[in-house]
Parts: sequence; structure tokens; C-alpha cells
Amino acid sequence: MPTQRKFCRFSARAEGNPAGISQIPESGFCLNVFLIVSPSGDPTRVLMGRLDPSAAWDHLGGLDAGRATAHAGGWMLPASQLIFGEAPDEAVRRLDHELLQDLAVEWSAPAVLSEVYRPRRHPESGEHWDLGFVYRGLSRDAAPASGEIWRELSYLDPAHPPASGFARAHEDVLEFAGFSPRR
Repeated sequence: MPTQRKFCRFSARAEGNPAGISQIPESGFCLNVFLIVSPSGDPTRVLMGRLDPSAAWDHLGGLDAGRATAHAGGWMLPASQLIFGEAPDEAVRRLDHELLQDLAVEWSAPAVLSEVYRPRRHPESGEHWDLGFVYRGLSRDAAPASGEIWRELSYLDPAHPPASGFARAHEDVLEFAGFSPRR
């Protein structure tokens, strides 16, 4: 008897892929990379930033202008969706260069976060699936200068975030990584 299951074998061709998927789910499927950087000697703090919505976040992290504006008030991890065809380790090098000004960090192997949820902004669109590669590292350097893409960039204690809170549900990523962020 043929299976009714659909496996994560994505192909535009249905032929030869009966148990796979030939269409993108309506609510989407994202592949993401998150960087969790702590200063050497204080692993309880994490580098987070408040993005400048006028920067090229569509190019840097896959955020269109509306999403960049919506998330500009909160704190987020240096993160991005993968560029099509990019491996997660390549994305780490890209993010370190583009978002962190080549911060001297030795990265761990990634932990993989997978979650399916109904988006808060568009619950009518059904379930969305995120697959995230979470890299951790320690840095001997101070936080990079805020520069042109961040309004602010600093090491924060996720258990005591500023009143503006977290953006893009990055408190979920911090919790996955073993922190206890206050919500």
C-alpha cells in the first residue's frame, strides 16, 4: 500500500516524487541562521542589536521594509535566512562579516532548531515551519560599533532585557540555547 505521508523531499517535479512535496506550503518554510555570541568570561550575556530599519535589511537578512520597521523597536540576535543555495557555515561567515564587522569568534557546530507554528501576524495563513541553525561563540572583543545597520548593539543579559523586549521571537531561540529569557 502506498504511503499517505509527505516527506521533506522538495522538488518542483511531482514525477518521481510521490511521497515528496512539489509546492511550497502556503504559510512558508524558512531556513535560518542565528548567532549567539557571549563575551569571554561572561557566558550569561549575549550580543543583541536593535536594527536600523533604514538599512538594507532586505539584502542583509531577508527582511522587507515592513518587517524591518515592525521589528526595529526590540532586540534581536544577529540572524538571517539562508541565501538560496548557501550552506549554514557559509551564512555564519557572511553574518560575521556583514552584521558583526568580522568579530573574532570561534563558532561551535550548530544546534538545529525546528518549529512549526501559526504566525502571530498572519494566523489565517496556516502553519509555518522554521528550521534554524544556532551557532554559539565566545568573543574577546567588545561589542562592535553600532554602525549603519544597527541602532544599538550590545551584550545583554537575556534574563533582564531592556523594557523594549525582544524582536522576531528571538527569545524562543535563546530559550532553545539554554538561556532563560524574561518575556
